[in-house]
Amino acid sequence: MLAWDPDNLLVASEENRVVVYRPQAGDPNVTCLPLHSLDIGFVGVKGLAIPQDGRMIAAPSSHRLVVWSADPKLGLANTPTAQLQASRTVLNGHTGEIHALSFAASGSLLVSASRVDTRVRVWDTSAIIASQGTECTTCA
Repeated sequence: MLAWDPDNLLVASEENRVVVYRPQAGDPNVTCLPLHSLDIGFVGVKGLAIPQDGRMIAAPSSHRLVVWSADPKLGLANTPTAQLQASRTVLNGHTGEIHALSFAASGSLLVSASRVDTRVRVWDTSAIIASQGTECTTCA
């Protein structure tokens, strides 16, 4: 899965991590240098979502949703990797694999859906930020 953040950073999911790349301007081959490598803590990243303000990255893995929060003053590009990794929040609320996720245009809500458990969950991003570094079942 690939996604662009508002500052033109490329975010890619791999088997058990999310990598943020900074494309190098003027390179005819569009070389991308890794900026952050974030451990998801589970196997099987199935998607990515980034709000329009670029302050979070969300990635589903099976029935869990993992969210990283950037420092709002620094943005995704300038928040230290260790700080991003420490902000990792696991959202529990689905009993089946998550198939879709999206942030609201305002960035205040994150929605996840599962065909398996037939649920659509709406998560409050301010509650996610307040729960940084934990597992959260009450962020919805």
